[in-house]
Amino acid sequence: MRLKLLKTERLRTDWRFFFLTGLIIVLIIYIPLIILGGNVLLTIHDQLDGEVLSYVLTARHFFDNSIPELFDGVLKTAVTPPAPLMVLPYLFFPARVAFQVNYLLVALIAYAGMFFCIKEILNTRWIALCISVIFSILPFYSVYGLSVMGQPMLLYSFILLWKGNKYRKSFGIIALFGFCSSLVLVGYADLLIILVCILSLSIRNRKINMRMAAGFLELLCIYIIMNISLLKEMLIGDQGFVSHKSELVAASEPVREAFSNMLFHGQYHALPLQLIIVFAVVISFFVIISNFKYLGKKDQCYIYQFTILLAYAIFVALFYALWKFKPIVDIRNELGGLFTSFQVDRFYWIYPAVWYILMGYVLYFVSVLWNEKRLFVAGRIVQFFLVFSVALNVWNNSNIKINWNKLLDQNYSKSGYLTWNDFYASDLFDDIKSYIGKETDTYKVGSVGLYPSIALYNGFYCIDGYSNNYSLEYKHEFRKIIENELNKNESLKAYFDDWGNRCYLFSSEIPFQYYFTKDSQVVIRDWDINVTQLKTMGCNYIFSSIEIDNPDLVLEKKFETPYNSFEVYLYSVAGA
Repeated sequence: MRLKLLKTERLRTDWRFFFLTGLIIVLIIYIPLIILGGNVLLTIHDQLDGEVLSYVLTARHFFDNSIPELFDGVLKTAVTPPAPLMVLPYLFFPARVAFQVNYLLVALIAYAGMFFCIKEILNTRWIALCISVIFSILPFYSVYGLSVMGQPMLLYSFILLWKGNKYRKSFGIIALFGFCSSLVLVGYADLLIILVCILSLSIRNRKINMRMAAGFLELLCIYIIMNISLLKEMLIGDQGFVSHKSELVAASEPVREAFSNMLFHGQYHALPLQLIIVFAVVISFFVIISNFKYLGKKDQCYIYQFTILLAYAIFVALFYALWKFKPIVDIRNELGGLFTSFQVDRFYWIYPAVWYILMGYVLYFVSVLWNEKRLFVAGRIVQFFLVFSVALNVWNNSNIKINWNKLLDQNYSKSGYLTWNDFYASDLFDDIKSYIGKETDTYKVGSVGLYPSIALYNGFYCIDGYSNNYSLEYKHEFRKIIENELNKNESLKAYFDDWGNRCYLFSSEIPFQYYFTKDSQVVIRDWDINVTQLKTMGCNYIFSSIEIDNPDLVLEKKFETPYNSFEVYLYSVAGA
């Protein structure tokens, strides 16, 4: 009995050692995030240019029902943070610090969740260590909280409930996931998958697993509570409010291309970087199926699990492709409403977790099938090659490598990335505030060649901005300003009319370009906007990173600092 207890204690110590080793590795990898501070390079698209502001503005107006700085004042549902609980650091820390705290938390939860998930599924220490460290350095968007990187943690909690142990821990994890993830982005997919699993197990065992059912209801209730305003608005309307999404037109893609891209490359919001894993999984599938009868009962059970996960991965790619199939897209556009605005194909947000768990199975089966003396060394070489090649691919495409380069060379830069300090340029915009000399709530501004989120971050009231749920009426009024520019460029026109989340002061001379450096030497020669409508909507000033040659705009002053990569031309609107 004593010997058994000693062995159990040793096993626990071993697991703890492996977990702490991996944790230290992850913390070392993320050192640049801590050291660089405001000079850390961050993804601009769908992060600095938009989602970060949903946290900043929500924290700024935490006890209010609206956001007065954006457009003509919008409901909070116009800037709903994807991870509600992750607003809290923005209440207590400067925005940049809060962002980095959340970033590190997501990385650590991703590591821990995957580690314990692999441990619980396969009961192998070194595989759990390798997979979880690689998973934690994927190029994720921390603004989406645990929507992508928290999936292993959610799976781990339901595995515990299925096994019937550690109830409090499981329900705590489910609560954390619910508060730190998005119902609209991935929560609906999680709920549906969990429900299918519960029903399948109930049919198989002829009774409902009440523990898993309780976990499902807990997650459902949290999502309802955290999204009550949005759900009310979507399902029954809100005092005559009509969202701009009612005009959204879904776009189609070639089915074969959509299927192939999703299966082999994933989607950039939830990027698994899975190409190498896909080939390893497919080869392994045929190998293990051919050896099925030679394996024990436990390993045969693992093959069933492996097959289900692989089938899910293929199903997601197929469903995504069919959802983008032109005849189906035409029907969706005809029906309108949620059929066009709601992206039900976002099951791919679970992709990274699925592919890396599948990789764990591949490594496990190599150990099992290549465990004989004459194959042992070859098996370890195969495992090392797979882990090394996947890790190298993830590292070369990670945000962390970029910031290690930045840490070693302060002049390092990369297209699509800017530092927090450079992007939001608070000192530069403080100078602009001082020059204007009025309270920011007494005038409005618009941005050209600059993301409107920059002005919003710095406390200006903006007629333009990014929102995935503002009023259709405002979209129509704003369109009158840029109508002539939209008519010059069909792609720009379709972009605004058929989608419209970017309610920007577009120029046909710089379509889809929202940022210019000091040395760009670009000048807008013919910006044909409706100045009367611009003034009617209350716009007094234009911030532009490039010169604008327009008689209705008066150049007040050019602002720049030595350490910001762009400059700002301050124009006043004549007669405003």
